[in-house]
Amino acid sequence: FVWHVQPIQTNSKIQKQSLARSQTDDEFLFHTDCSYEINPPEYMALFVLEQDQFGGGQLEVIQLSDILQSLSIKTREKLSNEHFRINIPLEFRKSKELDHIDAPILLDHDKIRYRSDILSEQNHEELNELNLIIQQVKKYQPELNKYTMIILNNQKYLHGRTKILDHRRHLLRVRFNRTCPYDVHSIYEKEKLFPEYLTFSNDFYDYLQNQHENLQKILSLIVQQYDQPTSLGEEIRQTFQFDSKIDQIIRQLNIYRPNYQMNSYRPDLMFSQGNLFKINGKYSFQPKICEINARFPFNGYFLSAALCSTDCHNRYSQKSSRIIETIIQASKFDLTKRMFIVKSKEHGYDIHLFEQYWTKKSSQQCLIIHPNDLKIENNQLIDQQTNFIIEQFVLELHQDEILNLSNEVLEYLIRNNEIKYINDLRTIFLLHDKRLFSLLSNQPFLYSLLNDNQQKPISQIIPKTFVINKIPNYLKDSIVHNKQDWCIKPNSGGKGENITIGVDATSDEWAKQLFDSTHEQWIVQEYFGYVQYKSMNLCGMLLCFNEQCFNMGIIRMAPNKIVNISRGGHYIRPYVHQQ
Repeated sequence: FVWHVQPIQTNSKIQKQSLARSQTDDEFLFHTDCSYEINPPEYMALFVLEQDQFGGGQLEVIQLSDILQSLSIKTREKLSNEHFRINIPLEFRKSKELDHIDAPILLDHDKIRYRSDILSEQNHEELNELNLIIQQVKKYQPELNKYTMIILNNQKYLHGRTKILDHRRHLLRVRFNRTCPYDVHSIYEKEKLFPEYLTFSNDFYDYLQNQHENLQKILSLIVQQYDQPTSLGEEIRQTFQFDSKIDQIIRQLNIYRPNYQMNSYRPDLMFSQGNLFKINGKYSFQPKICEINARFPFNGYFLSAALCSTDCHNRYSQKSSRIIETIIQASKFDLTKRMFIVKSKEHGYDIHLFEQYWTKKSSQQCLIIHPNDLKIENNQLIDQQTNFIIEQFVLELHQDEILNLSNEVLEYLIRNNEIKYINDLRTIFLLHDKRLFSLLSNQPFLYSLLNDNQQKPISQIIPKTFVINKIPNYLKDSIVHNKQDWCIKPNSGGKGENITIGVDATSDEWAKQLFDSTHEQWIVQEYFGYVQYKSMNLCGMLLCFNEQCFNMGIIRMAPNKIVNISRGGHYIRPYVHQQ
């Protein structure tokens, strides 16, 4: 964004009131640019075309770090956590409905948005303290001659100017953000991205937030109840029927890491036929969570963070712009330490973008290592190839690869609370397993789990699901003869592999899949027809980490009934207008 900064001379007070502040010759108090935007630009630059020949219009700069040293702890907390009403100047309003935002002044404790004259709270104790310190800290007055440029971090420096004396003074102001610290199109084909958006209502956005709140509570309770000597615990264990090794891993984690954090989990949203919401105001649909992806913690996250965070008027951009940093902080990963990625047979998508991100954002390496190279030495986890100590890592392993880790390494991951890694093994084994859906769609079980009626909201979004060897007798014949209403899925796979959709199978094929003795632990799940856009089926993703929901990320599109990018699908961005 480039803006000409040059005073416009007028003798009319009314005309002057309609001018942007940069079009006047007035003094500017210290501020950051675009503080009224949800995502203020990271950088601003001033390029001098004509300087003030009479010594006016002097640029002044102060450092946020100097301000923070003098701010009281109480004020810093208030400015970081409290939302202030920030009015949008008339000349920058892009819709009649949006005249302000509510946002904190301090961002991430070391960044700031601030312009005092557009804040509604003028007599706020913390703002008064901030204003006083701004007047007291050291000011810098860089000399800006003709054809010189200064670039400032707009979130770490405040700038102002003295009154303009020479009306020929003419600057160019440029606002911009740093380039993304990873190249999303090095992994995802740019040609597969549709240029337009799919628009949704604010009601749909809020609906997904509420559904996640209910789902997150249920998932957490299922993990916590797994090893309990209760009827609930027994029902959970009987549903999954894990072998003794997985069972022991989960039980021991509940003992040695009792404060369970789910880490990354991504419910997939099927846009099924229904009348609950609309796409682009005309395609009616009802969302269904058809599975939860929880093995590979970053798949879809970096793609969504890069492509869904570029429009301050898009409600999805608010959360998408903070996805990666939030996950890094919540995982307690240290950017000053070496990072490892443990992977083998999985080719991977976003994990390679994470590698790029870490290399550019951190002062340390990000190394991909084979699980066979992990060893324990002197009570430390070591990479045998480099002899580096591993203090933090990301798992990109299939369930069988985790089980093939040595008992010594597994015990270390279970018992050592100092090492930082994602995903938690309980998340990989329990949340990624599709047998979970037989519990999520079981109303009596949810009544007992929650001990109240809070499960009602998720029954609308979860398809009816049964583990094949636990299908009630009264339903077996119906599932056999009404195959068009069902699909069969392996319990622990991914990417749509080995799924049988009843409507596409012959009666013999359907019966063979359903009664195959090796499929007893697979699931049969209600199948719903897709709502199509441009003759393609749609599948969204709900991006979650621990208790946080970043709402919907990128939407995948494909002409096939199994929709994913790994099978050549396309993708498109969602849009909800910021209220």
